[in-house]
Amino acid sequence: MLRNPANIGLLLIPYLVICGTLYHVAYWDKFGINGLLYISASDIMLSATQPILPTFVLALFNLLLFYYILNVDKIFPTGGGGNTKVGRAVNSNVGIRVSLVIWVVIIVTLYYFGRNPYRWQSWAYIVTFPFWVNLYDNPFFVSEIQDRKIRLILVQSIILLPLLSFATGKQDAELIYRNFQYRYCIKQNNTNTMPATDTLKFIGASSQRSFFSSLDNSSILILSDTDSLVLFDKK
Repeated sequence: MLRNPANIGLLLIPYLVICGTLYHVAYWDKFGINGLLYISASDIMLSATQPILPTFVLALFNLLLFYYILNVDKIFPTGGGGNTKVGRAVNSNVGIRVSLVIWVVIIVTLYYFGRNPYRWQSWAYIVTFPFWVNLYDNPFFVSEIQDRKIRLILVQSIILLPLLSFATGKQDAELIYRNFQYRYCIKQNNTNTMPATDTLKFIGASSQRSFFSSLDNSSILILSDTDSLVLFDKK
């Protein structure tokens, strides 16, 4: 199935749509906005490549560097060390339960109590770890991708991109929400919605609308393309 380029193309489109949707859900939720009400299909596809793609390409580069320079066969030898004393302890019922508890504690702590906006990239890697470990030796992937290194990289990448999309949305939103990194504007035409002297924080745009927030995130302003705006980068 995966050896046929046509099948890959048919799977790739809905896959990218899911990734783009996850980015928007994660991003707009931080501001209490249902972004899916305002964005179009083209916005979703665009967000699957920008800004998610650069982050994913960097992650893929790191995977290639790790597995081909350091040699995955030495790091993760066939059998995974399951017959060693440590391997048997980890794979025991107690070991699996303890590992699961530690995994849950880490991802919950990072999600709800983390303060650094850049933690979301690490969160995505940690969340995906048990999934790619279990799917790596799945008979379907073994039959479709015989090369061990390529299979490991592809399985990790397939699982990582949706979580990385979600994490990138969270990270981008948090950087703006906490006023670390954003663009701002001064509205030029005076309306009853906002006085002309108000400084607005730019939080995003769709093909039809632009979204702004006050610096304390207490109010949201949605403007159409006909409004006159001047944007400034925060120094």
